[in-house]
Amino acid sequence: MSATITIIATQVESPSQFESMYIDERRNVSSGWKTFPARSGRYPDGIVLQATNSDLGVFECDPDEDIDTGEKLHTFLIDKKTLAKVLPKLESIVELKAAATASALVAKLGGTANVERVSEALKSGAWPETDDAAAEAAAFAHYLLKYARIAVTSGKGVCWEYRGEFPLADQEIVGP
Repeated sequence: MSATITIIATQVESPSQFESMYIDERRNVSSGWKTFPARSGRYPDGIVLQATNSDLGVFECDPDEDIDTGEKLHTFLIDKKTLAKVLPKLESIVELKAAATASALVAKLGGTANVERVSEALKSGAWPETDDAAAEAAAFAHYLLKYARIAVTSGKGVCWEYRGEFPLADQEIVGP
């Protein structure tokens, strides 16, 4: 099975409350989720946060394994209280300063990605069909904002799950 990223607007009161939930429960008590192929093998949340020098109060859960599928699982979350506070910052990253964000994503990854394609992914959420990490990070940011808004409206938090193999070694880029 190939690697995936799933963004979920779910019940997240606190990291400890979230970690006590069964994996399937995350979706069962959610207000929606979406799964994407992780073609770049990179953690797009870390790319976005580093490129924009942002802190969204992300909590990193310990890597785990889904006992039903045997897949490697690594989850990150923003609890509902923190999410309500950082939503304006996320809106700024994705919408208000979209051109600067797209340029920062391209620069963060060596300047070889197409800025127009990254800008379009940030605006529309068009998930790349290639392993373009900058466009993948931009599309991730688009959907993170979408599900953050759903979560805040429904009194929830948001999490994202990485399932499968993420082979690159620089995965420590979670925050500034």
